[in-house]
Order: sequence, then C-alpha cells, then structure tokens
Amino acid sequence: MLSRRGILGAALASLLSAGCGVPPAVPGHLDDGQRPAQTRLLSTEVASPTAAQRAQPVVITVHGFTATTFETRLAAERLRKRGALVSELLLGGHGTSLDDFSKSTWETWQAPLIREYRALLAKGYESVGFLTTSTGGALLLEALGRGLLTPAPRQIALVAPLVDLVPANRQLGYAGVMGWFGMAGQAVERPRVTKGNWYHYRPLPQLTQLLDLTEVLKGRLRKGIVLGADAKVLVVQARRDPTVDARSAELVRLGLKMADVNVLYLDSSWHIPVWPDGVADEQTSLEFANREVALGAIERHLVPQPQEVE
Repeated sequence: MLSRRGILGAALASLLSAGCGVPPAVPGHLDDGQRPAQTRLLSTEVASPTAAQRAQPVVITVHGFTATTFETRLAAERLRKRGALVSELLLGGHGTSLDDFSKSTWETWQAPLIREYRALLAKGYESVGFLTTSTGGALLLEALGRGLLTPAPRQIALVAPLVDLVPANRQLGYAGVMGWFGMAGQAVERPRVTKGNWYHYRPLPQLTQLLDLTEVLKGRLRKGIVLGADAKVLVVQARRDPTVDARSAELVRLGLKMADVNVLYLDSSWHIPVWPDGVADEQTSLEFANREVALGAIERHLVPQPQEVE
C-alpha cells in the first residue's frame, strides 16, 4: 500500500503530466464557447400539456461532470421510442464555455435539475422520473437528501452514481496542495466524437467542487435518504468502471430508505455503459452487448409496459 507521501507524489506527477497553467485554446472544442451544447427541456418545449401528455411517463436525463446532454442522448432516444416524454437537462455551468464552467460550483450544476423537476410538476405531469449518469446521480441524490424534490420521484435510474472515486482518482483529494504548485487544472484527451460534447479542460476549483459534492453525499447516505414507499430505483454499475468505485452502487443501495433499490452489475469497463458510439476507448462486442442490457433494463424500469413484470 502506498504511503501518504507516495500517493501525493503520484498525484503531483499525474497532474503535472496532464497539464497545468492557462487552459489551452483548442479550436472547435466545447471549451472555446463557440459551439454551445443543445438542450431540450420539456418544460419549455410544451407550454400547455394536454391531459394525455400529463399522463405519459416523463424522464429527466441528467449527464455527468464536464459532459453535455450528448452523454445520455442514446438512452433518451430509446426512452422516447418507448413512449416517454424526455427532458434533456444541461447542468449549470456546462455546455456553454470554459469561462462559465470555471465560475461554477456544484450547487450551480444542480440548480437546473431542481428547477426542471418543479416546473414539470407545476404543469401537472403525473409521473416524472430521472435517468442520471455519474455526477448527475450524485447531484440528484444530494437534492433528495435535502428534501428539495417533493414529492420525491417514484422512478429513478442511476448509471454509475458518483459516491466515491476509484483509488487512482482519489489523488484529487490533494487539489488544494496542487494549487500551491501553480497547477490550474487538468487537460483531458478525449475521442474525436466528444470534441464538442465534453470540456477538454477541467479547472482545479471545479475538481475541488466535485470532491466536495462526494463528501456531502456520503454524509447524507450515512444518515439515510428517505424516499417514498412506492419509489423504485435502478442502479447500473460497471464492475471495472475506471472512474467511479463500483462500491458506490452498494453505498447508494444501503443509503436509500423506504425504497425498492435494485443494482445491475455489468462485466464492463465503460464508465457510462449507455454511452453513444465512439465515446469509450474499448469498442468490443462484449461492451456493446453490455450497453444493450443496460439500456433494456433502464427502459423497462422507467417506462414499464403492461405485459412486463420487473
């Protein structure tokens, strides 16, 4: 086991190799602010829903850290074909410019989630659920822990909910020390398909905000987050997730009270097993089969059909 000094040394070496100083200007990347991400909010798309629309299942999709609605796009398309109305939410500070992101806090990221849920309930939609990925799940769970979403949603699907990072990423806990060395953040190399859909650069203050969020959430889960007795939660977790510690799924299961929580583990190395094509490094038949299993489980959970029994 590495000593604290050894971990710190590894952390510094990692961030130094990742990049520091002023964020690089990468033309065409989301960072430059020239290609803002698209969002489709049901609350604004449908001014006055009909009785039939209000009776349809509604799903709010919530993406993860530095990402955009592209991350959940494939799942959103599948849910629409299944008969759901989908609201594709963009987290605060995301999808616009690196300048906006660098001024944001985790509460900034969370605010649109709370606002959209309340707006849809105010319009009379009878069943509003959530599909979240990674940090999106952490933001949803934290809001539920504070009682900010009432009544609580009855249908929730959490893909790789971020409660704890894998050991290799826990070096971010030294973010404050790294700041003393003049490190401004991390530049992350991503596949071409993500060019306009993820931030290329991750400022140090926002990495710190991410860690703060996980600590707050761990505390809320330890105390217990109470949902309604009719709440059904599906957690989808890759066993070899390179970002989120797979034990996060069990922490969520134990921390949610008065809810039916099921965990689906996949023999996958994709952080988000429902990613669109081209995002993950490993593009194998096994991983695509895992994605189909995950998408199918999410569809049945969030938009159950009369002939199906979970």
